[in-house]
Parts: sequence; structure tokens; C-alpha cells
Amino acid sequence: MNAYERKEKNMNQHRQESCWDAPFFLRTADLPKVSGLSMKAIRRILREHGVQPVGGPRSLHWSRDLVIETLRTINAEAQAAVAESKPVRPAKHLVLGRSVDSLHAALEASNGN
Repeated sequence: MNAYERKEKNMNQHRQESCWDAPFFLRTADLPKVSGLSMKAIRRILREHGVQPVGGPRSLHWSRDLVIETLRTINAEAQAAVAESKPVRPAKHLVLGRSVDSLHAALEASNGN
């Protein structure tokens, strides 16, 4: 296989994996692959956000757009919670222009040693 054929093969694979070619519905087995969560966790999250499957008892399908929107929503909520919970650290005061020995002597003098 020459370079041109390899490039053509890679481009065809990319076209097949394009988001525009993705199906409108996801199978239940695809949910963990899309979300990166366990089957039990993703189904619980979808149920909590009101996303219901479509289809019969043997072939449940989930709206791809609703699943992705729900995952983005919980990701945004998690990012906001992390940003709010970070403690504010006091600013560090740098000591410039003094040697280590003079700083050590000042520390001992202030401690009374």
C-alpha cells in the first residue's frame, strides 16, 4: 500500500466516524462507550434528567442529542461545583534581599530562643 492509498483509507475512516454520520439514536449498549460511565450510572443519570428510551423492551434506543446534552449539563455542573469549592489561599510574601542566615536569626529572635 503506497502513501496515497494510506491517506485515502484514513480519510474514509474519518468520514465514517464523523459526527454528522452518527445515528440519531444510541443503542443501550452504546451508552457506556459514549459517556465513559458504567451502564448503571448512566441510566440513573438519564432517568434523573428525564431522558427516556424509545422502543420496545428488547431494543431500547436513546436520543443521541438528549444524551449528549445531559452529559454536557452534568459536566458543567461538576465544573462549577469544583470552581466554587476551591479554597482561597493567602498570598505568599516573598522575602527578597536577605540571606538565609539573617532570616534564621530573625526567626529565632522572634521566638525567644
